[in-house]
Amino acid sequence: MDLLLAIGAERPDLLLSGRTLRDQGVMVTGLLEAGWPVPLLRELIMRPLPDPLRRTVGAVISGRLEAAVAMPVPGSAVGATVPHQAPAMEPPGPGERRWEKGPTPGPARW
Repeated sequence: MDLLLAIGAERPDLLLSGRTLRDQGVMVTGLLEAGWPVPLLRELIMRPLPDPLRRTVGAVISGRLEAAVAMPVPGSAVGATVPHQAPAMEPPGPGERRWEKGPTPGPARW
């Protein structure tokens, strides 16, 4: 709730109160405990409101937080990209041998 109140003090158009503040505070707390960084949550919540505003400010913020819940936590391994893998070996060309069993011989054994 402290984060939401700080945002409301900075941007009065995003000020929440009462039950809405409590409900969104629970969502923010869950996101913070899941590992979301505070600056990223601030940025998410403080995006400009839609124009025209057809829902309450609390509903807009709720939608933004629900979207964040559905995404992987930034910087977590869940959403990380797979490291680059070396390309598969090409089949041997003409005159090349392929060793099927045993260790691959080194240059001295060729």
